[in-house]
Amino acid sequence: MTEVDYPDLVAYSPDGGLRAEARSPDNESELPRSEQQSFRYALYDQRTGARRWRRDATLTDFRPRALWLNDSGWLVILTHSWLTTGLVAVSPSGAPHLRVVASPGDDGPLPPHVAARISWTSAGPSWTSGSVGLFVTIGEHEHFTLRTRWGDRLVLALSRGRVLHDDDAAQLTAPIAAAERAWALTTLRASTSALTAASTPPSERDVEAVTRAMSSARVAGQLELREAIPCLRALARSEVTLASTSTPLDRDVRALVCRHELTRTAKTALWRLGERPPTSPCYSFATRVGGVTAPIAIPTPRATELADLARALSTDATPMRALLQLGAPDVLRRREWEYDVATEDGPRTLVLRWRRGAPRVEGIELGPPRWRGDARDGDA
Repeated sequence: MTEVDYPDLVAYSPDGGLRAEARSPDNESELPRSEQQSFRYALYDQRTGARRWRRDATLTDFRPRALWLNDSGWLVILTHSWLTTGLVAVSPSGAPHLRVVASPGDDGPLPPHVAARISWTSAGPSWTSGSVGLFVTIGEHEHFTLRTRWGDRLVLALSRGRVLHDDDAAQLTAPIAAAERAWALTTLRASTSALTAASTPPSERDVEAVTRAMSSARVAGQLELREAIPCLRALARSEVTLASTSTPLDRDVRALVCRHELTRTAKTALWRLGERPPTSPCYSFATRVGGVTAPIAIPTPRATELADLARALSTDATPMRALLQLGAPDVLRRREWEYDVATEDGPRTLVLRWRRGAPRVEGIELGPPRWRGDARDGDA
């Protein structure tokens, strides 16, 4: 199993009046640690500095991964272990009001469409990466909704201590969607302003800010927020890199591949809004020879040109040949590259499939756009 880092967590209420903390004595050392234990939880009044309540590790049983806090003092804690994941809703007085625990193959109290998204990783169950947590007051009742990156919703009726299923959750769709729209636009505009500031180079950007930008861009595309188009166009030109890997381009050539996930997320959202995205690449490539890294200069064809360029690609072409002819793909996987294209018949996705072993084209297919549905939302 992969060791997991559980850092101290802090969350602020939207109005800035409250602060929630989850802290472990294991994090007090300056030495790197993992699998931290014995978290203590507390809620503070930011205006007076007074502590409203404090609880020990028995508040959650498992270690915390994220905190959400609202202006009324409701706290929701995402919990995690090697075998389980879940949520704990804590009342403004500090009492655990609702516990949700689930694992892959065991829905627990989760709705099936949400539980189906839980998957095993070497670090334990995973299901909330890229999710958006919001508090929504409906009538006299407080609710918490967690929207996964695929657009599924988990709704907790906090004051009633219930997980809502089916018809009960469906009745709240309109007010929850309105809250998600408002959050997406506000967050997207703030993120775009921060991330496109000329004074900050991409390598020094705050990872949390990039994560918020990606989540809000994804929600804007899923909810078809046309007001978000200017921001999405700006973010689609971003060169922020969160991860890199390597891939074979020819028999003796491997390339370092930097993934511009914010670019890809924004471009996918634009396609969903019926807009043709900028030609900015979703990946950059470089070779390393003799200890020297050199970027690979690749073209940026227009989406309307890609189908014709692919038809001219030989059936035994290498990834390097495809890269130099078609430019960077929109999605790069080991056995498939995806290019979102525009044709006379509308948007399509061009897929290059690669043979096992020697990197050569195995097949070329032009099919329905893969940004429809939720498959693209699950790509990491």
